[in-house]
Amino acid sequence: MFTNGMSESMSSEVTLRDVPPEAFKAMLDCLYDGQLHDKVIDSGALLLQLLLLADQFGVTFLQQECCKMLLESLSEDSVCPLLQVLSSIPSCGLIKESLQRRISMNFDYYISASTDFVVLDETTFINIIKHPDLTVTSEEKVLNAILMFGMNCKELFGWEVVDQFLVNSKPELLFGDRLQLVYGLLPFVRFSLLQYSLLEKLQNSNIGQRISVFQNLVNEAINFVKYGLAGLENEEKNFDHIIYRMILSLSQAPYSILPLLSCFLSPDSRYRVHACGVWGGIIMDMGNVRFQHRRSSYKELQYICDGDDHGVLYFAGTSYGEHPWVNPLLAEPRKITITASSPHSRYTDPKVLVSRTYQGTCFAGPRLESGQNCTWWMVDLSQDHQLMCNYYTLRQDGSKAFPRCWNIEGSQEGKSWTKLRVHENDRSVCKPGQFASWPIIGPNALLPFRYFRVVLTGPTTDATNPWNLCICYLELYGYFL
Repeated sequence: MFTNGMSESMSSEVTLRDVPPEAFKAMLDCLYDGQLHDKVIDSGALLLQLLLLADQFGVTFLQQECCKMLLESLSEDSVCPLLQVLSSIPSCGLIKESLQRRISMNFDYYISASTDFVVLDETTFINIIKHPDLTVTSEEKVLNAILMFGMNCKELFGWEVVDQFLVNSKPELLFGDRLQLVYGLLPFVRFSLLQYSLLEKLQNSNIGQRISVFQNLVNEAINFVKYGLAGLENEEKNFDHIIYRMILSLSQAPYSILPLLSCFLSPDSRYRVHACGVWGGIIMDMGNVRFQHRRSSYKELQYICDGDDHGVLYFAGTSYGEHPWVNPLLAEPRKITITASSPHSRYTDPKVLVSRTYQGTCFAGPRLESGQNCTWWMVDLSQDHQLMCNYYTLRQDGSKAFPRCWNIEGSQEGKSWTKLRVHENDRSVCKPGQFASWPIIGPNALLPFRYFRVVLTGPTTDATNPWNLCICYLELYGYFL
């Protein structure tokens, strides 16, 4: 710029357009000092701007440092915005793949917490939907996400809202430029895994009447539920015909959509598509994948009543359904681990919490953490398992040390904790030996965690030992992976 005869070499000023001043100053400071200042590190928005500048001006070491800092400070709410920025930076491919996998493995959360996912570029969204680690509690969530993305929605909704829109509208108006993408992504919904009653609703929906590939996928799923794979021969031929005609009509469609559709064709139809020159890439044979459970599928363990045998800790006591129940902390190898904030003793025994036998005295005592009393019981589901917790049950021991302020929290590594439900002056527990259960709602209920803990945040009703958490039973429910 300054030595190759450009205008900047003959001027005392250089004008940089569309460059955020604060980010540019941070870049200059880093070039002079060799490190990022704390102000930059603490500001996610400034780090993103600095990352773009580092890419724009080819400052490789700064780009790497920004990526490192962004990943270290990453929160669930910042994943989609970060992925949106990184999509324009080719050198950040590995980070993009990592973030796409993170969204795929926590799909329910990211499509339910906000509409940030709809502003991702099409290639990124396709990669997420196609990801082999895509983990969902219901295929209905995948359908909803595709429809919301197709509409570039500003608020969260389900397929029923789209169905109502189509009473007085057309798919071309509703989805606009993303209509062909919706066509290409619908076959990735594994309709055959939906409940039959829901399939019947979808079969009679306005979406099915207006979008032929949707109707055919639903019909195919219904036949599969009724007759299995043997009853799909005619449906497969009909489905091939629709997809084949769709591909031939997509001369103006984005290149990435054609292989999406082609991978669902039978070999003969794929040959015709290839021979027509519509798409000449390598087509992956997906076989009957749309009738199979996903590689990472949650087992639904839902709350029925206090003290039931439908929870995760009971399930662990059966070695996840392999034998009759035994106390999971007595089984070998252990499936779970339970610890308390105070040392093990006669009355602080983790085995009691999962023994299913009432014990009159069982408590976790306080410990000092950051100079404050902290009392908790913690469950570790092991490195191989996680839970999206949507309900939990406690049982008071025989004392009258009733809790009033406490949290149930989840963690991936047992260090940083996410609050799942906060109890403030909760008077639900008011009798010795009483069961009490609560739902966990909101976006955090859709996040899977390995560790869970019930932690006192205020004194109990016992004036003598106000920081003893006196419970003799604990159970967790939700979607278990």
